[in-house]
Amino acid sequence: MIINILNVSSGYILRYFFQIFSFLIVTNILGTTLFGQFTAAISVAAILSSIAGWGGYPLIMKDITNNIEAKTTYTSSLFISFILSIFLIIIGLIINFIWFKEINYLSFLFLLISEVFISTTLVNASSLFIAHSMLSKSTLIQILSGISKTIAAGIMYFFPIYNIHNPKILDYWCMLILLSNIIIFVIINYIVIKKFGMFVLNKITIISNFKNGGWFALLVFSESLYVNFDKIILAFLIGFSDLGKYSSAFRFIYIAYLPLNSILTISYKKFFELANKDITETRKHAFSVQKITIKYSLFAFLSLVIFSFFLEFILGENYAGTNLILRYMSIVLIFQALYAPFNDYLVSLKKEKYVTIIKISSIILNILFNLILTPKLGVNGAIISYILGQIFLCTMIFYTPNSKNEVIYHGKKKKT
Repeated sequence: MIINILNVSSGYILRYFFQIFSFLIVTNILGTTLFGQFTAAISVAAILSSIAGWGGYPLIMKDITNNIEAKTTYTSSLFISFILSIFLIIIGLIINFIWFKEINYLSFLFLLISEVFISTTLVNASSLFIAHSMLSKSTLIQILSGISKTIAAGIMYFFPIYNIHNPKILDYWCMLILLSNIIIFVIINYIVIKKFGMFVLNKITIISNFKNGGWFALLVFSESLYVNFDKIILAFLIGFSDLGKYSSAFRFIYIAYLPLNSILTISYKKFFELANKDITETRKHAFSVQKITIKYSLFAFLSLVIFSFFLEFILGENYAGTNLILRYMSIVLIFQALYAPFNDYLVSLKKEKYVTIIKISSIILNILFNLILTPKLGVNGAIISYILGQIFLCTMIFYTPNSKNEVIYHGKKKKT
């Protein structure tokens, strides 16, 4: 398992090793206000993309476990995503017109196409490779993504069409993101065809996946809402400039989460395999994964706290205050390490409805906390709201499968 974790992690790490350069270039060229606008737009696009996937990642894993042919399930996900993307992109542009008039519609359009359809397809392709233990191919997607974003940032830096902080430069950046994703989309789908054969449209599989994907889609949608919706709310509560600072610090939290995500990715398929045989063994597996995630999260937490002392120097004086945001927010990695394995455990037991309800509840709480705290405390209110939401998730998702009279703890029976 360690070798597999390193394999998948290397892809994520290399992706964001490359993207860290693009991130530093982009934050300086755009400035806090335009970077805040970029954050708001891509957050909307990311939320809509979770619907376009229609539960793609868990549904593909489930299909492969049930011996459905790879090219059939992938083509089904591709077809469903394409149809849904048309409607979701229109919805995204309406959101832009009504609530985010400050952001040019071209920036929104480029990000919507890039995230809603192309990125969704790449996630599904990655899950297809992982389901067939082709971890190097999944890693390739991550590396190509990182390299392409770095090249895009380099083009914007060395061949600037507009001056720094000019609002139109955001259109330029979003266009470069779209072009880089299109190139990766073509490469990855060529690999899929070479490995699994030409796409096959199977009406029965498409109808089945559309029916069965609803709750999976809602689950992924709720997860995306939790990660991204607070940034949309904050655009109204604290303004684009402070949102730019908050999201730049949050970016490093996201990067630190990637190795933890790799651990969960590697263990995900085994949850479904064990769930078909023995619930007790499935719960044991959740605890064994949790042991690894906790160790990593403690290391990541300490690393981020140390790194925070240098953050303002790296990002520049325009991003003053990001060091404290990063320092406080890094605690959420520990909560995520505690509950994330049991999120997958519950989904493997077909409890995705319950998990979805918990996550939607956490989103509602997060919004309420933000509405109460953020107007008074500013960015600090947003930080407290996010941490409280993570505590709620940790309590509900970790406690639920271990609240019976007898639980399995690290492979040993223990009375509660």
